[in-house]
Amino acid sequence: MNSEMRTSALRFACVVGLVAMASGVMANDDANNNVAIEGTWLSKVTTANPPPGVPPVFLSMATFTGTGQAMEWNNTTQDRSVGLGDWARTGHRTFVRTFTYFVFGPGHVFASFTQVTSMIELAADGETYTATNEFRIYSPSGVLLITGQTTAVANRCGLGDAVPSCIPA
Repeated sequence: MNSEMRTSALRFACVVGLVAMASGVMANDDANNNVAIEGTWLSKVTTANPPPGVPPVFLSMATFTGTGQAMEWNNTTQDRSVGLGDWARTGHRTFVRTFTYFVFGPGHVFASFTQVTSMIELAADGETYTATNEFRIYSPSGVLLITGQTTAVANRCGLGDAVPSCIPA
């Protein structure tokens, strides 16, 4: 009987230990929630030499899903599709995102693909980020036509945030 009690006590101690460890991991995850990029962001994008139809400064809204997908749309007058792609964590507060969209010419005729790759650094508070972006414009057959770079500053724009608080300075 004494051996059975010791075995039961040991099992109970192991369960308590595992629960305590799991609680510590969960608490640590909660403390680091501000390093998550998931959510919707409004960014101000600056382009030194913009491609045709794109102003030097424009607003872009992006959503990062919890499963690694990214969607982007902007306020340029360019006739284009929504940008669709993926993102991944590259470090503690750093991420990479790539998305692609269709660009259309007169009569909404498919004219090119644009692919954008962003290197993103999230601020310590998790509410803003800065990014350097490289864009590549390809012909419909996949021939590289133009490359360029942009920079961006972004604010998190989540549930209950008023639009003015989302607009980057």
